[in-house]
Amino acid sequence: MRRCLINTLQQDVDLVVVIDNGSNDETPQVLAAFQAQDSRLLVERQTRRRGGSWGFARGMRWVDRLLNQDGWVLLYDDDSWPDSGCIERFHMNVDAYVKQELTAVGAAVVDEVGRPVECNRPVLNLFRRPLGVLSLTARGSRSWRDLYHVPRAILKQPGHRLPVDSLSFVGLFVHLKSLPKGRGRYPRGGLFLYSDDTTYTLELGRKGKRIILDTDLVFRHHTKGGGASAGWLTPAWKHYYVVRNSFLMNRSLSQVLYGPLCVATVLLHASKAVVRGWREGDGTVWRLVCLATWDGLRNHYSRSHSELEGYGNKHKKEPIS
Repeated sequence: MRRCLINTLQQDVDLVVVIDNGSNDETPQVLAAFQAQDSRLLVERQTRRRGGSWGFARGMRWVDRLLNQDGWVLLYDDDSWPDSGCIERFHMNVDAYVKQELTAVGAAVVDEVGRPVECNRPVLNLFRRPLGVLSLTARGSRSWRDLYHVPRAILKQPGHRLPVDSLSFVGLFVHLKSLPKGRGRYPRGGLFLYSDDTTYTLELGRKGKRIILDTDLVFRHHTKGGGASAGWLTPAWKHYYVVRNSFLMNRSLSQVLYGPLCVATVLLHASKAVVRGWREGDGTVWRLVCLATWDGLRNHYSRSHSELEGYGNKHKKEPIS
């Protein structure tokens, strides 16, 4: 978090809003120290954990009020930060973004040595424009994921402005004035973790809002894994959110193929959970997948996080390659 704030406050930003998600470490003291040195930093502390999705939703509502629904907000986690000159380049291009009536602009997200971060690669919706997507992704693809994500080679090259269907909440510039009014203006805060950014930006696209990737804007993400794409997650309760939230995401991807997509998603995770349970003699992930499927089918997004934490934290091994 310190690195995130240091790199952010060194750049030309008007305000920095931090939602403290019920932290139980030294975070409040660190934030207080930064606030004493820089009046641009605003902090709201929550007394209980509500997840990253709630933090993004809450933060956007707060900034929307502060800016009277007109201006740009930049979203990212506390383990990421704008690369040197990123905000300056955004300001140089902002008039062009507005002229093109863009609602969201995503930065290229790389790790500390410049490699594209897998969990932050922009999504290209195969169900919306299959031929256009495959013409860009098919050559050089090494996995199914490569077929519906922006190629890594593009992310590593400046000068690309590419229409995309979905972006992550790491390095996402959002134009408040062009957001839809009412429902869908903000991310869904009840998802806790995973797919909140994908679902939100896919829904913006379905409402006719224009979204692009601009590789002249670069973000650094200090991450050791690939997030939900890595296969196995710790603590075990993370599997619940991956599966349950996929129901919303699949509906945003394709309403026509929503059912088959959900069946495929559940079967994929259920099969992995069975193998994991057989190898380790523990059915925690299997039970979480079943619970998530049940909640996803009935559109239930209010299950207590403390209940899920009770399923234990038993899966400590590295993901299976």
